[in-house]
Amino acid sequence: MEQLAIDNINNLINVNEDTDLIFNNKSITINTDNSTAYVNVNPSFSLYFTFHQLFNSPGLNKNYIRILNYSIDNLFNNKNFIKLIEEDLEIEEIMDDISIKLDLITEKYNNKICNKFYDNISDIMHTFNEQWEDLMKIVVKSLPHMYYSDDNDNDDDISCESSGDDESSSDEDSSKED
Repeated sequence: MEQLAIDNINNLINVNEDTDLIFNNKSITINTDNSTAYVNVNPSFSLYFTFHQLFNSPGLNKNYIRILNYSIDNLFNNKNFIKLIEEDLEIEEIMDDISIKLDLITEKYNNKICNKFYDNISDIMHTFNEQWEDLMKIVVKSLPHMYYSDDNDNDDDISCESSGDDESSSDEDSSKED
């Protein structure tokens, strides 16, 4: 169910002011065939389902909230949706309810110290992980390559090959030639 709500929101993100929307029970799609007129089946339920499914999502975070706000803005900037609201009082009431709830969720999320702390720590950890990966790439490139032999007689046999141009590798090469 949550995936359908996410798909609906993805469609609402791509709405511009002239986009035709198709509401069909739980799904919201974009009409790409302008030659065919579609009858909207229960648009109020589609909107209610989409937003409330995501409001109650356990993964609700600042990115979801930002996307939900953006999709609401897209809807209210769409000419066809404005006509639909003007024609149907129930859709207007549901959109008012969704807008109020989204504002409350946004304010509650932004004002909780735990969420601010979590967002800051999350951003720091993301930055640290990116820098750590870059550092490990450099370190791994500069490490000598180790090869383990599979001899049964001696388990401590390890041969080492250096990836750099240093004197120790050239000394080993000259001793092998003798």
